[in-house]
Amino acid sequence: MKKFFLSPDILYRKETFGAVVFNKRLRQYSIFDTMAYSLLSIINENKGIAVEDLPEYVEDELVPDVEKLLDEWLLCGILGNEFYSTTYLERPSVCDKICKDIISFPLEVAINPTFICNQKCLFCSNEALLNKNIKELTKDDAGEFASRLFNLGVFKTYFVGGEPFLFKPLKFFIESLLAYNFDIGITTNGNFDNKDDLLFYAENKVFLSFSVQSHIESIHNSLTKNSLSFQRAVDNIKFLTNKRLPVDISIVLSSENQNNIEQTIDFFCKLGVKSITLLYPFDIGGVKKHQNLLISKTEFFQLAEQLTEVAKLRNVTLKTLGRMRFFYDPKYGPKPIKHNELFKKYFGSPGCFLCKKAIVLHPNGDIYPC
Repeated sequence: MKKFFLSPDILYRKETFGAVVFNKRLRQYSIFDTMAYSLLSIINENKGIAVEDLPEYVEDELVPDVEKLLDEWLLCGILGNEFYSTTYLERPSVCDKICKDIISFPLEVAINPTFICNQKCLFCSNEALLNKNIKELTKDDAGEFASRLFNLGVFKTYFVGGEPFLFKPLKFFIESLLAYNFDIGITTNGNFDNKDDLLFYAENKVFLSFSVQSHIESIHNSLTKNSLSFQRAVDNIKFLTNKRLPVDISIVLSSENQNNIEQTIDFFCKLGVKSITLLYPFDIGGVKKHQNLLISKTEFFQLAEQLTEVAKLRNVTLKTLGRMRFFYDPKYGPKPIKHNELFKKYFGSPGCFLCKKAIVLHPNGDIYPC
């Protein structure tokens, strides 16, 4: 009997048009129509579906098309041949409660758990907020925080900062989010000695991205203003890659590192890194004081295009991200919604596409953009 099961890597949420589906392994979103959503729900609720049982759910003339669709889902990783008892795959729908738009609520939440940091990176977007006495969430907030995000249908959370590993309740928040089967990421400078927690996160498939600026120690340390930064980051990366655990590195392209960026990619590939993210810094935060670091957007995308070919030859995934200006600096966008309004009402104008994809939560619960 040929039977299909929902992959444990799949999360999905009902929308007015059907569903949004997120593949945690590929870190990719897909849009499903209402029929595809219904079929996905049937497979999840019945813990699988056999081809012989399809006539119970679809009209006879549609059975061949549905079977073909199931085979396609199997090939792209939405389905599998084996049952996994995984909970919280379907996120609660909020589309009827909020609006009739293409996407009813943000899919992702970036969390700044703290603005404490042990580096003074010249390109830091949050430079004005670092090491300020800002009230932070506590470990007692972790459980409710995770459940509220789940009930809003959020798929993905990622911790930025500040330095997340300096946020003492970090593990409580990660454990609470893991219990609801979130896709979780942490962006870190790697400048710490906490291998127990690092291993726990990696083994639980938390996406770990290390911010490194060059394979040349002097360049990296001069950009981060910390003489221990490079060696500690490389040591933590080696610790994970030696255990064959996945690691991403993120590099802010600047005038200081662009001329040797290919050698930097080679260096980290040899350490076992398989994923690299290139960032373009907007003229905000620390960069305002260090204009000499900026490269043009044209230079950035030309270099990114060249490096994409380099990455293919080295069997490495390479992504490019332009930092969203008003994610990081309130001056460039609307004022924040104060203190956990995320959990109380819908926000965002219908024309604000960014609110539909991702929002940023600051340590005290303020939300950007509004």
